[in-house]
Amino acid sequence: MIRTAHTKTVAILLVLCLAAPTLAGCAGSGPEYDDEGNLIIPDKIQTIMERALDNVKSGGSGLNGKFANWHESMIASGLEHNYPTYGEKFDLIEEMRIRARARNAYLLYDYDAEDDAYLISLCASEADEPVPFNSKREASPAIREAFAGRGTVEMFAWEYAKNDPVWSAFMPVYNGDAEIVAVLGIDRIATTVRNFPEWNRDSRRWNGLTEPGLRGADRSTEQDAGGEASAADE
Repeated sequence: MIRTAHTKTVAILLVLCLAAPTLAGCAGSGPEYDDEGNLIIPDKIQTIMERALDNVKSGGSGLNGKFANWHESMIASGLEHNYPTYGEKFDLIEEMRIRARARNAYLLYDYDAEDDAYLISLCASEADEPVPFNSKREASPAIREAFAGRGTVEMFAWEYAKNDPVWSAFMPVYNGDAEIVAVLGIDRIATTVRNFPEWNRDSRRWNGLTEPGLRGADRSTEQDAGGEASAADE
């Protein structure tokens, strides 16, 4: 009986999709490519991605060195919010979030390749209930690349709240020994995506793209990890 009912349901859905192709929800639109096989990204979407990447690159470079060393020590201490100057460092991330026009700004750390997951710290958010310290999340391709040393931006927006799309970007953060100890993430407001539902992961018309399409400079072109970082070091 379950199999029969399921078959009838699928048949009905197929008829609806064929009869009313303009209704959203039957299937995603799929990505579009030019004659040479290059992905076509609308100019307005390209601009959103570039701005998100620029914001996170600017913020991430300011966290290299002393701030990254502090973050390492804070994590190792286990004191979390009670660690010395935690409030000051959190305020820096909150200021970064505001400058970037982002709903969230946060540090990711302790990436585990076996579990393909990471932990979150210092999450500055507009939410009434921000992400708890040490919250564990599954990594995306863009986050994996950031932990490997490349600034990246997601290939999709997602909805921070209903009809409130944001676009996420990530940048590695280096300690004084040029080691990646965290990744800065921002979820930048992307209102324009309302007009491009195929680029919204939470839309039924999402094109399904996940691999990051824009990459920031790798470690060889970033500032010296042990150098001074004006905002983070004050």
